[in-house]
Amino acid sequence: SAGVQLHYEAGSRGYQKRGISWGGVNGDVDYFLAYTDTEFDGYQRHARGDGKGAMANIGWQITPDLQTRFFVRYRETNHETPGRLTRDQIRNDPHAANAANLAIDARRPQPGSTWVGNVTTLQIDEDSSLQAGLVYHKYPMDLNESLYRQQLDYANLNATLDYRHRHRLFGLDSETTIGLRVTHDLDADVRESLRFASNGYAAGTRTRDFRHHGTDSTLHVSNTLAFNDRLRMQTGLALINTRRDVQVTWPSSG
Repeated sequence: SAGVQLHYEAGSRGYQKRGISWGGVNGDVDYFLAYTDTEFDGYQRHARGDGKGAMANIGWQITPDLQTRFFVRYRETNHETPGRLTRDQIRNDPHAANAANLAIDARRPQPGSTWVGNVTTLQIDEDSSLQAGLVYHKYPMDLNESLYRQQLDYANLNATLDYRHRHRLFGLDSETTIGLRVTHDLDADVRESLRFASNGYAAGTRTRDFRHHGTDSTLHVSNTLAFNDRLRMQTGLALINTRRDVQVTWPSSG
């Protein structure tokens, strides 16, 4: 068993990172859990940030030919946005922040992304395997980097299926992979509102709504051909189908 590990590091400009992890093996099961948090002041003014997150990785050797692994991760971050500088500012005051960003207190909080996945592998024989994966990813954001506040609710589902086979090709060792990958948007919605009063409208007035939905499907085949221990050639072909549905609406009232 790897047991418990504590981690701490520090650097200039207020950088600190702390972490604790625990892992080990128990029979046919292995596991690893970790928590980290960071903070920093940044190189420019108005560039502070922090973040924290936790993850778990658990594997199970179900049979000699079948194994599965689960992944879970959660992370949230918060960043001040200093903005771009002119060349003159970079030469004379590189620590400065963009005046417009300071005036609106530009920042980018990310309230928390969640990532849950599984990979299961079946060893068909000593030369062939079949691997399936499924991942759910939810990653909302709260962008406060202009006159407008954009609240993003993003989530998607990703699935993969790969068949790998080692064989001889032109008298040389090679491995061929045939796979399918699909990414589908479950939610991809944006709510835009005013951060400050503007043009007679009060702060908080809803200005626009966005909906971005779609699916990407990729069928691919690739081959790795070994000429010798130092030289390999990789070839591949992919067929990609992309579908998008985008809607932008302007609410009649806040």
